[in-house]
Amino acid sequence: MVLNRVFLVVDEVAELTTPLTEAEATALGLSAKEADALVADITRSLLSLVQRCRAFGIHVILCGQRFGSDQGKGVTSIRAQMAGRICHAVNEVTTAVMALGDGLDGSVHARAVRISKDERGLALVTDGSEWSYARSSWIGDAETRAAVNAFADKATPLDEVATADQAAYDRARGGAS
Repeated sequence: MVLNRVFLVVDEVAELTTPLTEAEATALGLSAKEADALVADITRSLLSLVQRCRAFGIHVILCGQRFGSDQGKGVTSIRAQMAGRICHAVNEVTTAVMALGDGLDGSVHARAVRISKDERGLALVTDGSEWSYARSSWIGDAETRAAVNAFADKATPLDEVATADQAAYDRARGGAS
């Protein structure tokens, strides 16, 4: 039997784990305490999801412009689950440390800052202790549209996702679904 690889991709992880501003909380009808609890719950749920995916052999890809320990202990715990890390060009060494982890020689992090615009797609890749360069491919708009169109029939309509999410949220809060 052939098993397909299964991937979970979460983009903009920081948006899920960053505390809400007072204005954002108010717009959602939440108090500051409720907003903090919501973000903490999302972070715990993401950690649990990542741990379960790893246990079941599901590949997890977390993406973000920033994903550092300044976002709390939960984020640090999630990052600890991620052995393989990729860092494209960055502006600061601290950003490279955030992406690649702090277990590497400092000169490795500095290399991510030195990646030039002429080296588009060049990245540093690490498994936690060893590192190497890798290159990702640039896919233009036309290729992206072709891929989206080729798999459009596999997508779940957004209204179905929203309805299912709302029902799950209602059940979790003890309300009607």
